Amino acid sequence: GVYEDGIVHTIAGARGTVRFSGRVGEVLLAEFEFTGVWMGVQDAPLPSPTYDISNPPAMIGGQVTVDTYTPVITSFSLDIGNSVDMREDFTSSTGYRSALITARNPRGSFDPEMTPVATYDWFGKWKDGVSSTLSVAVGSVQYNRVKFDAPNIRYAGISEGDRNGILTAETEFVLAMNTGDDELTITFD
Repeated sequence: GVYEDGIVHTIAGARGTVRFSGRVGEVLLAEFEFTGVWMGVQDAPLPSPTYDISNPPAMIGGQVTVDTYTPVITSFSLDIGNSVDMREDFTSSTGYRSALITARNPRGSFDPEMTPVATYDWFGKWKDGVSSTLSVAVGSVQYNRVKFDAPNIRYAGISEGDRNGILTAETEFVLAMNTGDDELTITFD
């Protein structure tokens, strides 16, 4: 549900997707989007939960590995890319049974500093369609860490960028499966 000014909008049978994004020095954000069967509006006071936000996972002191190379990056994003459609049902009073994830297209981006080809060949891997591995660890305090492991990424696009006079390889990638639904592991620690 969503609480607004003394009322709550509720949904049932919800499914969704999530996008993670972060930039150096900022907190890693997770943006959720849910779709479901609208169940109406009720009066409800705002909940008053208690959160420990003293050490949120920040984009400082993390670790990034692409294959065996450790690039210098300032930003990272990952979109799970779920497609969500409603299941229609004429026996339901709303006309819908629930939401359903019908497809997914996980993709992401990061902005490593450009390197000599002998160090890491960004353009060559993209041109040849070579698979790479990706590991990104964010946060340094226990219980406020998150790690993304993708065993099989393919570069969807590389373009040259500039970061304060330093050439960058603005990199877009797609996540692919190895042996089933294993294109991404997210570990919260």
